[in-house]
Amino acid sequence: MAVNTWDDFIGVLEKSKLLNASRLAEARRLTAGLVEPTAIARKLVQQNLISRWQAGQLVAGRHTFFISKYRLIDLLGTEPLGPVFLAEHTQMDRRVVLKTLARREGNSASSVERFLHEAQSLATLDHRNLSHVYDVDREGDFYYLVMEYVQGRNLQQAVDSDGPLPVDAAAGFIALAADALSHAHQRGI
Repeated sequence: MAVNTWDDFIGVLEKSKLLNASRLAEARRLTAGLVEPTAIARKLVQQNLISRWQAGQLVAGRHTFFISKYRLIDLLGTEPLGPVFLAEHTQMDRRVVLKTLARREGNSASSVERFLHEAQSLATLDHRNLSHVYDVDREGDFYYLVMEYVQGRNLQQAVDSDGPLPVDAAAGFIALAADALSHAHQRGI
């Protein structure tokens, strides 16, 4: 249910536990006098108190941003088995990728088996050109895989913004990818 007032927004923000007491007080102070929830959210994003994705979720009235000890920061994409999030380990202050098994899939034994098999397969890989798997776990019937987050642009983003790569650069990236694929293939993936 979408929020409509400052009180509604602050109530959802407080319930979300995204901000500690002092940062919540700062959010209240910064947004006092603002009425429109989207304006409140925009102000908090500008002040780096919440992410743009979190802001959209809060405006929609959603307040669940934690999976175990991981704070969800952004939705990176969706895979066939479920959403993939940028998250932060709350104690280690480390950003990670959380691949999740959608709750609708968590009730399917074959989906859970496929998800856990993928996690085990990925965990066997240790290569400089591949993200590392840190953990696989579940919270109730909600399964998730924790992976290394590598900050920066991906190759598609670079091509989209800068145009086609010079041949030698493209060949270098192809060689790096081929090396990683060879490593995975040697381990039966």
